[in-house]
Amino acid sequence: PDCPDDCRNPGTILIPDGPSTPFPASVTYDGDPDATIVDVNLQLTNLSHTEPDDLDPMLVGPTGQTAIVMSDVGGTTDVTTGVTLTLDDQATGSIPDAGPLVGGTFRPTNAGAGDTVPDPAPAPSGNVYLSAFNGTNPNGTWRLFVADDASGDWGEIAGGWSLVIEAGDPSPPPPPCTSSPCINAGTIL
Repeated sequence: PDCPDDCRNPGTILIPDGPSTPFPASVTYDGDPDATIVDVNLQLTNLSHTEPDDLDPMLVGPTGQTAIVMSDVGGTTDVTTGVTLTLDDQATGSIPDAGPLVGGTFRPTNAGAGDTVPDPAPAPSGNVYLSAFNGTNPNGTWRLFVADDASGDWGEIAGGWSLVIEAGDPSPPPPPCTSSPCINAGTIL
């Protein structure tokens, strides 16, 4: 289903070196008070960057769970024409490490380790998958912290970001990432 207006932030996110502006970008979800998340998808609309490999977007749910959904992937080729990325645990492929970054639907992908996100972001939990939010209540403020972890590049998410949240009986979690880098190998149920 389409994301209702309360889980979409159409504002531009500017991405200089370091933290984005705004930092974080937020949406407030107000749905069934007894809802339990079974699936979350994140869409970044009209993303451009001069070195996508530098991007570290981290989603933080209302109850504090975190997931760095994209890091050290997308290559070093400039993305000058905005692309739309949908991050979905059930997608068939990961974002290519070497790039180029193209629009489409991908599993959240982190090809590196030890990512940090500047203050006031919470410390990353190590989660990559959006299933980190499964079993929690979606109501409240969702925050997207976007940072560029290297110097000399810039970008923006000109069309903002949105969530698609499905509530119901929880599905099984994806297999744990046991490889380094975490390339999300395996089948997602």
